[in-house]
Amino acid sequence: MMSRKVAAVLIALCSLTSVAFAGAPYQYTAQQEYQFGDVIWAKSALAHYQDEGINNIVDHIVKDNPDVLRMRSGENDTQRGLQYPYIIPDNESNAHNLPGGIITINQGLVQECLYNKVSSQVHGTGDKTVIYGRSQVANIIAHEMTHWINRDWFRMLEVVEDGEYNGEVVHRSFQDYINRGDWKLLMDNFTAFSRSPEIKALLQQNSKRVEMEADAGAFRLLEHSDIYSPGSLAVYMETRMTSPPPEPGHHNKLNQHPEPLARYNAILDRISEASGGRVRYENHMLYLDGKKFLKTGTMPDTLDGNSTERTLFLAGQLAKAVKYRMGTRTGGGLYFTRGTMDSDGRVALMGKNNMTGQTVMFDLFNVSADNAIALMEGKKPVGVEEEALVAIHDFLKKGV
Repeated sequence: MMSRKVAAVLIALCSLTSVAFAGAPYQYTAQQEYQFGDVIWAKSALAHYQDEGINNIVDHIVKDNPDVLRMRSGENDTQRGLQYPYIIPDNESNAHNLPGGIITINQGLVQECLYNKVSSQVHGTGDKTVIYGRSQVANIIAHEMTHWINRDWFRMLEVVEDGEYNGEVVHRSFQDYINRGDWKLLMDNFTAFSRSPEIKALLQQNSKRVEMEADAGAFRLLEHSDIYSPGSLAVYMETRMTSPPPEPGHHNKLNQHPEPLARYNAILDRISEASGGRVRYENHMLYLDGKKFLKTGTMPDTLDGNSTERTLFLAGQLAKAVKYRMGTRTGGGLYFTRGTMDSDGRVALMGKNNMTGQTVMFDLFNVSADNAIALMEGKKPVGVEEEALVAIHDFLKKGV
């Protein structure tokens, strides 16, 4: 028998969904979850479109995590699956998830991470050379995917029915927001579902907890990616740290996310933990085995990424390489590639675990393939790009 906490929420929605929910907590059918999400999405009546490049990012993450992710195959799919994201023409940099594997991404987020400009429509996100911005978008998508994996919508709705609290009031408010299609309040303000300070505080506390869990889940998903770095989420969080705070009283909203600084520091801790302390990013500088990388701690600016974007991208990639023994004498190898990255002639340094075949791209370098090979054979580096390539190579070959 379904727990009273979840059942009350879902039964309250039956007038909208015409679905009879039954079973133990979280054991609803895929079709029931799809219908729940579809109703909320339909009521929002938001303008939207899809983008091939964003869909390619989703395909990549799903392919690398087959044990926990899959795409929805159609209307009659009996297993839980994700749908391709909807891009909403909203200038706010944000993303959301709904039951049924629905992910929405505001156009403002795509523009910030990939273009830093305002346009009536986003084009060209399939360009693989925009690797640092694409990696940021991949982290945010992986964060939303983790909410779906963890069934966080249902976990949050269960919280408001906890113990002595008057959950019926909350459920009526929740259904009212769905009926009104009030997207901003529905997605960003669970605390608006009740006037009770106790329930608001409870919702805020649990929301912050699940957001940190989603960040951790995104890190784990991207540990299996060959070209997207779990370090890139720290770039996005650093931008949030310097953004102006929201206007007081905006939607009478309590902050439901942890402070960006807390999320940023947690990502840096995961980089260090994954690498056994060999890779650290502190005070905007990268340390490898306790020494500043390139004696400055940063990668140089490049065609499609600034120093911070590039350095944090590398930090995340090196951490996963150490964890999965890529490129070391004790279980992996290093190689160079160009064509697979469409990198305008730039060379990608790749690492591989010889036992599993798992690979990772460390960065794109403005070094020719012939020069890259010569550098690895002992030629003295000339210029910062060559120095960076040699430093990364030597670090990885040290092994543990």
